[in-house]
Amino acid sequence: MRLTIGPAAWAVVFGGIVVALVAQNILVAGRRPLGWAMAALVAAAALEPLVSLASRQMRRGVALIVVLLPVLGLVGLITWGAVGDLDAQVQRLQQDIPEVAADIERSERFGEAAREFGLVEKAEDFASDLRQPSSRVGEEARGGASTWLLTLILTIFALGWGPRFSAAALKQVGDTSRRERLARVVGRAFGQSQVYVDAAVLLALATGIIAWAAFRLADLPAPTPLALVVGVASLVPSLGIVLATLPAALLAGGLVSPEAGIALAVGGLALQVLHRLVLGRATRGAAHPGAAVIVISFLVGYEVYGVGGSIVGMSVAVFVAALLDSLAEEERAAAEGRVTAAGLDVPGTGPPDPGPTDPAAAPA
Repeated sequence: MRLTIGPAAWAVVFGGIVVALVAQNILVAGRRPLGWAMAALVAAAALEPLVSLASRQMRRGVALIVVLLPVLGLVGLITWGAVGDLDAQVQRLQQDIPEVAADIERSERFGEAAREFGLVEKAEDFASDLRQPSSRVGEEARGGASTWLLTLILTIFALGWGPRFSAAALKQVGDTSRRERLARVVGRAFGQSQVYVDAAVLLALATGIIAWAAFRLADLPAPTPLALVVGVASLVPSLGIVLATLPAALLAGGLVSPEAGIALAVGGLALQVLHRLVLGRATRGAAHPGAAVIVISFLVGYEVYGVGGSIVGMSVAVFVAALLDSLAEEERAAAEGRVTAAGLDVPGTGPPDPGPTDPAAAPA
């Protein structure tokens, strides 16, 4: 037996390598604009139910404004709260560091060594060099204003003309049965993933508000950033809230009291159980890719684009899982249809023939 590799096989292998290299270079070079487009599509898919609901009472363009303005206001409010809390903590450090250094210089045990070292002067220099987070956010906002504006424009574009694009894309499929099958599969997957993403985002918002209230009651420093971490971590099912609440509980146990730390830890566990029950009930019938897939997509998205990338990665993973489920359901429906059609063709499975005494058999 002799194996012969012809020129066609070599051409296919070489072409596959070239295509893989070109695709890799395109993805690496276009990582940022592709990420912007993906984020805009995810945001548009999440906001589409609200826009459709509002468009029943007004024109779609006005509905876009009515929906987007509160969403942008909410994002700005969360950002302002987080940055304000961090600024307050930095200002507190700028005041406390020199005071602690002065107390050390006045102590009997370390005072002489601290005075020789010039601890107060070095502490004042260090405190003055601390930059407030608002200044860094301002610099990043000036540098990334074009990115945010472009993503917002793409989101509005997808919300305004997305249905037309999908209809036009379906028209490119010439075969009617194939076009209908594609519309069913993609439409079912999009609806199921949309339900899951919307429910997860709304629960993340509610979880963040509950965590913020608990951290404020416990008198923790910077409650808004801590609550923001808990809200984003709630997108990871089964363990996100517990892992995000644990550092806050340890912080409360060290700064406030051990009882406060234990209360926050128990509250985080109870909130995780409640979150799981509500998410399972709200997304009944939708796609559930599983905790492992969501964790992997969450980490990959965070590594690429930060917090926004983690949400986009989770949404893409949910849509892929819903698409696979929709394909499997379509195959099952087709198989059941073939079995039913085959059963009707089997002799003896139809209704019995009327006998000679049957009135239906009598001649007219």
